[in-house]
Amino acid sequence: MASSCPPGGGPPDSKPPGSCPPGSGPPGKTSWPELVGKKGEVAVARIKSENPHMRDVFTIKEGTPVTLEIRFDRVRVWVNDSDIVTQVPTAG
Repeated sequence: MASSCPPGGGPPDSKPPGSCPPGSGPPGKTSWPELVGKKGEVAVARIKSENPHMRDVFTIKEGTPVTLEIRFDRVRVWVNDSDIVTQVPTAG
């Protein structure tokens, strides 16, 4: 399994997938402010199509506890009870 860090971020398999040094995330788009107010499943599909480096993209209900590790191949799409995106989806 290769590291998801960009070139110069260390040899493959030197870190868990997606755990790159700060400021060295994958190439491509990493923030989607235009998706706030959209349906969660629409947001997930758009993120995956716009940046294939994002390997872990999913909706998560507001208030759900999450781990604090940073993964540059993950996007949490925060939604409310109506499945509407409430925060800017961002890699990390």
